[in-house]
Formats: sequence, structure tokens, C-alpha cells
Amino acid sequence: MFRYKHWMAIIALYILGVFLIRRTTRGCKDLRGHDRPWSQQESDGMGDDSNTGPAIGRRPLREQARKEVAEIERSTRWYGWIYKILKLFLHKRIRHIVPTKIRELVVYYINVLYQYHEHDVQVHIAPEDQNRYLPNEDEHIELSHAWVVEIVSPSTLEEFIEKVERQKLDSNSLLLGVRENTRERMVDARSGQGYTQWSIGTVVAENVTTYYPDSVRRRIPIEFVSIHLTAVHLGTGLTAIIGDFQVSAEHKKKIDVLWHQAHKPEIIHNNNGFIRAEDGEWTFYRKNQEKRKALHDEARRWFSEYCPGFFSSKSRPQLVLDLMLTDKFDPLTPRVTKTGIESSLRAVGLTEYTSRITTSKSLPGLTFEETSHILCRVFDRTPTWSLWGQHNHAKDEFHGEVHLYGGTLANAISHRAGKTIFAFLVQKATLEMVAVLESEYAELRDTARRRHGKFRSKDLRSVRTSLLSLNLDLTSLRQDIDEIYHSTERYDLKIDLTLDLSPNLKAGDERLDRTPFEPIDITHFDRKLQKDAIARLIQIDKDFRETLMTASSLGASIDTFKVSRLALAVSALSLVVATLTILAAEYKTETVFSHVRDWLFGLF
Repeated sequence: MFRYKHWMAIIALYILGVFLIRRTTRGCKDLRGHDRPWSQQESDGMGDDSNTGPAIGRRPLREQARKEVAEIERSTRWYGWIYKILKLFLHKRIRHIVPTKIRELVVYYINVLYQYHEHDVQVHIAPEDQNRYLPNEDEHIELSHAWVVEIVSPSTLEEFIEKVERQKLDSNSLLLGVRENTRERMVDARSGQGYTQWSIGTVVAENVTTYYPDSVRRRIPIEFVSIHLTAVHLGTGLTAIIGDFQVSAEHKKKIDVLWHQAHKPEIIHNNNGFIRAEDGEWTFYRKNQEKRKALHDEARRWFSEYCPGFFSSKSRPQLVLDLMLTDKFDPLTPRVTKTGIESSLRAVGLTEYTSRITTSKSLPGLTFEETSHILCRVFDRTPTWSLWGQHNHAKDEFHGEVHLYGGTLANAISHRAGKTIFAFLVQKATLEMVAVLESEYAELRDTARRRHGKFRSKDLRSVRTSLLSLNLDLTSLRQDIDEIYHSTERYDLKIDLTLDLSPNLKAGDERLDRTPFEPIDITHFDRKLQKDAIARLIQIDKDFRETLMTASSLGASIDTFKVSRLALAVSALSLVVATLTILAAEYKTETVFSHVRDWLFGLF
């Protein structure tokens, strides 16, 4: 913190500022002839305040609010008086005696006061203009399912099996005639003999009255009704555990109600301690995105606790895919006029449909979309995808067979398209696994000098353990990656994913007679990315192992040298002790030392 004299300077300058505030602002005129504070005439590095804070909608709205809210220099609000006092510390006659740390603190709090003033400007904008981002009353959104995928690798296999056995998640699978438990099935599958896909079981909330044949009742997050666990084996070394989280009707309603709810401007405290003024639209974005992300985080937390795997062992979020259906808006149909729903859909993390769409022939009427961490910063780079579309469009693809799947379209999509969804999750999860492995190897490389700078054996044990687990996971991924993209008699995980322009952009190209965009095969593109990344990781692993062997040899040599030096020191000490013992021993009536002394004196 500051020194004592700095605090005394703050108190003295505060008293001086109260005394001089009227005098320093007297007589300062601007070009229009009215009084203007000296702070606007001094070049003190603060700049014009007309662009401070986040932008609010259209310019006329802000100009109208400026007429109702005085500028911060003339404001009679509490922050206006504090602002005037703080500006005195930056005056050219005073700032040269103010310590640098205090000036930095003054500038920080001036920026904070600007945010409070910006908040007042936003509050005075007309509510009907602030709420232009809300969806129409007849438009609704339903988030009914969320899938979470975890990869069980060789380094996390035993931990996963112990968790399943401890919680007895597969205890009721015998009701369906299944004799093998999860451990036996995992062992058989990894030896290339057992099932490649099987149902582990269903976890149902304790207050649910619906009967599930293979279910166990446990305490699960209140946002969900049931969690169906499925194991999809990949090759011989990796197993994908997919959880189908069915969202409760009450929580689905809460998401839709929040989506239609207007929000007032708020003051937000960031993690770095700074505050930020948000208008109603940005508050609408943040709260809806936080609601959706909270649902995903609960699913991820439960999965990390009861079905741990590769991602949870590395403290990384698992990939989540949720199913969302709209009542009116269809992303796969060209729009003649601008509907204004873009802002509403951005609030739930849907933004990329305006420029490009990712579709699959196995799921007509629906599109896959990854949540942008740039436009939707609440998600903060967490791997989040959405399978969404218009309700009636997707329903028409079932040709009246929805009643065969429980009566709801969400259940019909979940059951009928389960194989396609599983293949999509496996493909994207392995791609995310490659990214995590790259990050782990980079961290291992960058911290090697700090962790092993002294070539100590105990420091090398930690890197040996980390490198062993990474190598096991990387080797298994390299061996099983071809099984994911090639359909065989035993493994059928291939999925067709096509990236194309949005319907509106395609219609625009047709009107302007442009060359049509050639759709991109995402499956082939992802496979190429994975193969290239795995090849780089294998080379990095090889080079790192050679470096580790060299470091281990040098460490062993240094440890041997240290041991030999210590042995010589111990031998020398033993010799000294033995000599002193002999000299102190008695011979006849005198000690050996006295006889040696008399003999030496007799020589001279």
C-alpha cells in the first residue's frame, strides 16, 4: 500500500480541493460562451468523454438522453462532485507534487465515475427503444435436451469404472437381460470382442414419478428430469461416454420466460475489480447466456463427479450439445424482410446462422451451430454446440410418426437421430481432445526448465508420470482415429456434415448472378485437422522423450557424482575419527598420543 506521507498528501489535497473548487472553475469559457470547467480546457491526457462507456443503440437516442442528463462536469449527482475533486489532482499546478501511484489511482476512479454517469444516460433512454431486442410474443424457444460427452482414455479407465461401481449406475441393467456389468463390457470392448455401443443405465431424479426400466434414482441437478448414459467404444483404446440430459418442464419454461423479459441497465463488477455500465440490451444478452451456460455447467459438473474421464482429469470442460426448437423462425428458410430476431437469438448464443449453416442429411430441418465466444463472451471458450431449427419444419420430416417416440418432437429427435448425434459428439470430442493434448504438451515444454532446472530425480518423476499418461492417450487416439471416420462392420460412426452459406446469402448470390458457393465437407476437414495435429504431437512426444532421457542421464550422472563426493567426505571423516580414537587410547600408563609426542620431541 501507500506510504504514510502519501495518505497525508491525499488528505491535504482533498481539503485544498474543497477550498479551491469554486475558484478554479470560475471564469472558464468555451467557444460557445457558456461556463466550462477547466478540466475540459487542459490537455491532461483524459481525452473527450463523449465516447466513454458502451455504445447505446442509435445516435438520436443517446443525444436525447444527453439532453436529460447533464455532463459529468456539470452533474449535481454524487459522482459529479467527486469527479470535480479528483480532477484537481491532475491539474497542471498540482499534479507535479502528487505521487505517481496516487495519480494512477485518481485516473482509475475517474473512469469508474464515468461508468456511473454512463449508467444514468442509459436509464433515461426510452424503455420502448431499449426493448427493441425482445422477441415477438408469439415466438418461443424450447431447450429440451443437452448431451455431454466425455472420453475415457487408458489413463482414466480405472477411475471411471470405480465411480460407476461405487454409485451403482448400472445396477438395474439386469432387468433388461444384461448379464455383464460396466467393467466386463469395457474390458471386452477394448479387446475387440464385445459390444461397440451399449446403455450403461438411466439416472432419474428422486421426485420423478415416471417409470424407467433400467433406471436408478439419485439426486441430480434440479434442472434435469433424467440422465441416460450410453457408452460408444472407439477402436480399442478410447470409449466415449455420452449423457443425454432431459431438461425439466419447469426449467424449459424459465428459459423461455427469461427470453421474453425486458431488462433495465445495470452496473456490472468485472473479475478484475473494474465496473462497467451495461444497457438493457447487453444485460438481456448476458442474463440469457448465463442461464444457458448455467444449465451446461450443471451437466458438466455432474459428469465430472460421476463419470470422470480425460477432460475432467485435465480440468477442462466437456463438450455440450443442446437441442433448441423455435416456434416461428426457421434458419433454413430464406427471409424476405428483416425480422429483427437476430438480437433475440444472440441472447441464447445463436449467431452464425446469419452467414453459414452446418447441416446433415440424417437430421433434415435442423442445423448444427457452435456458440461464438467472441459474440457470446459469457461462454468463454467452452466447447458449446447447438442443434436447432423450427419446430414444424423438423416435425414434418418425421411424417406423422412423432407419437411413436413419446409424443414430443424433442424425444423423437433424441431417439431417432441418436446415432447421428452420437457420431457428431464423438467427432467433435476427439477434435477437442487433440486440442487439449496440444495444450498439455505445450505446458509441459514451457515449464520444463523451471521444473527440472536442477536435474533432480524427484523432479523428473512428475514429468515422467505426466508424459506417460499423455503418451498412452495420444497412442490410443492415433490408433482409433480412423475408426471414427470410416464406417466398418464393427464401427459405424461416420457422419455427413456440410458447411454452406445461409439461405439469405445464397438467395442474394442468385439475384446478383454470382458463382455459387461450393459446400465444404466438414467431416473431411476435421479429419485432416486431426491427422495433422496428431502427427505433430507424435513428433513432439518423440523429441520430448529424447530430451527427457538426456536430462535423466545427466541427472543420474550428477547424482552419482554427488554421492561419490559424499562418500569421500564420509570416508575422510571416518579416518579422522579413527585416528583420534587411537591417539586417545591408553598404552600402559600413558596414552598413545603422549608416547607419540615424546617420540617426536626426542628427535629434536
